[in-house]
Amino acid sequence: MHFDTLPSIDNRIKSWLNQEQKSEGLDPSSKYRFTITLSRQFGCEGYPLAVALKEELERRDKGQVWTIFDRALIDKILVDNQISRRVLENFGSKSVFYDSLMSSIVPNWTSDADVYDLMVKTMISLAEEGRAIFVGRGAAVVTQDMKRTFHFRLAGGQEYRIRSLMDRGRMSRDEVIQLMAEKEREREKFINRFLGADISALEHYHLVLNNEKSSVDEMASTLLHHIELHMANLLK
Repeated sequence: MHFDTLPSIDNRIKSWLNQEQKSEGLDPSSKYRFTITLSRQFGCEGYPLAVALKEELERRDKGQVWTIFDRALIDKILVDNQISRRVLENFGSKSVFYDSLMSSIVPNWTSDADVYDLMVKTMISLAEEGRAIFVGRGAAVVTQDMKRTFHFRLAGGQEYRIRSLMDRGRMSRDEVIQLMAEKEREREKFINRFLGADISALEHYHLVLNNEKSSVDEMASTLLHHIELHMANLLK
């Protein structure tokens, strides 16, 4: 399995739409009509794991396409639903007071709450269709109560994550440490504001894996075996 970058947004949208057409009329009890959410500490290999899962699931689920929904793809779907790029670029950065004030005095103001409401509805709709892999965006919390959705989190020691980011991003140690601090603050702010949840809390997940002690392929095999056990019971 080779991981460089995810396919372009347009190509993933096209594949997803083609999959939607093929899925119409299929037996809803299909063993592969499920959704996976991946959460991770910054620096763990969430995207490579998503790609490994997609490749293996498409090998098993003959003729079907699995779609990876990350921030970029979800944003593209929101743009197609009339949310402007400018609004998305500033999403989550405005103060709650400012957002509330502007909503009360500016006609057609799109608040962060409006954006997040549409985002949640979009994610739930996608998860209901199945054959979806979500990376981040609080998907584990948003889809927590959905029956055929399986939630996993990747963790690892700080030193491991620093080395991993240095290797993958060709950045210096100081640059990586600064980036980790910024991204962790950004994620914590996002999750706390819109979900009021601790994304690292164990109760959200079927399994938490130590990325430092397992390769991407080992984690993919573990997750799929766990899902197969659960799906076998669901389909009885």
